[in-house]
Amino acid sequence: HRALRATLKKQKKLAQGTVHDLIQRAKPHGVPEDVAWRLILQSALGLAHIHSLKILHRDVKSENIFLDAKGDAKIGDLGVAKTLTHTEDCGKTLVGTPFYLSPELCDRRPYDAKSDVWSLGVVLYELLTGKPPFRARSQGELFLKILDGNYHPLPKKEHNTSRGVSREMRDLVRDMLETDVARRIDAEGVVSRPASVAKAAALGVDARGAQSSDATKTKTDANVDGESVFDRP
Repeated sequence: HRALRATLKKQKKLAQGTVHDLIQRAKPHGVPEDVAWRLILQSALGLAHIHSLKILHRDVKSENIFLDAKGDAKIGDLGVAKTLTHTEDCGKTLVGTPFYLSPELCDRRPYDAKSDVWSLGVVLYELLTGKPPFRARSQGELFLKILDGNYHPLPKKEHNTSRGVSREMRDLVRDMLETDVARRIDAEGVVSRPASVAKAAALGVDARGAQSSDATKTKTDANVDGESVFDRP
């Protein structure tokens, strides 16, 4: 993957900030729902491409999703990524940033590509609310909350107002933050569900062929230093 890595290093240099920066600017509220849709679909396409190469990102977080000059999202920083020998292989090392860790990582169980999808679900929740779904005063308490999987429900969309979150978006967050790995959707599942396909078409996101689209080939950056497992976002 040397050619891909070289291309993505160049992409990182052209980045215009991160999703984390966007969230910080929108506080104490979240970003508009259509903005969240666009960024999460683009990020999921990037993850789908990474996963098709049998690579686990292992540190998906808002600071590692870069925005280009057009405001499009690109997954970056593969400093702690892991290449799997076989698609069905699982990782076993505790890595990532605590607020974004999946239940299986918190529980030190083997994990696969769906662990990255959980982390992206945390980013999505942040985009919508301005804060992560699981917060605690200690790492142990945080891990317990993540394992429990209960987060503050997203407010329902109010009729004829811009307040609240649509049912389709709430369902997507639920399916990404599913503690049961077998029931959690994968990256391609994020972009292929009917609501996502409709939104992609409405927002101009090319969601066709997650594994082969040229757009997904610029969604990774393996030439950035990895961050500590306990760095706070």
